[in-house]
Amino acid sequence: EILNAIPAQDFIKEDNANQNIVASVEDESSLAEAQAKADSAYSNMGRRAPAPFAGEKSMDYRKRALIGAQKLAKKFSDVDIRSVSDSATLAVLEDQIYKAAQESAQWAVENTPGHLGKTVRMDEAGRRITEYQGDPNVWLNAFKIPPRRLVKINTASLAGA
Repeated sequence: EILNAIPAQDFIKEDNANQNIVASVEDESSLAEAQAKADSAYSNMGRRAPAPFAGEKSMDYRKRALIGAQKLAKKFSDVDIRSVSDSATLAVLEDQIYKAAQESAQWAVENTPGHLGKTVRMDEAGRRITEYQGDPNVWLNAFKIPPRRLVKINTASLAGA
């Protein structure tokens, strides 16, 4: 009897509101997944992923984060990421661009003489792991014996013996 007194339009409004809540929860979870993936990729490059803007859709965030990593991936510099409208295509691009950017950053760290780079990453248990990569002579030079140079061979002492 009470249910009959409530107009049917109120039920429709309530259903639409519930659908909007479900859609926003799904978008928030996909945004959190995208941020975790971007943060993992950026941390492998020694950087931090950009934070999502308030109200930003997950697809837009994924594109924006990918454009930042694209600068390090020279092979993909001419790809127009903003024009990608398919989530599956963007996922393939993400994997390839993040991998290429990580390799580029790794190569730059390992092949820069006189530079030792510090990388802090988190393992599965949440512990901070600090790794150093680059030119080992940066820290080994403190323990090396200074080089010597031959100035003269003392032949007089050899003749007298």
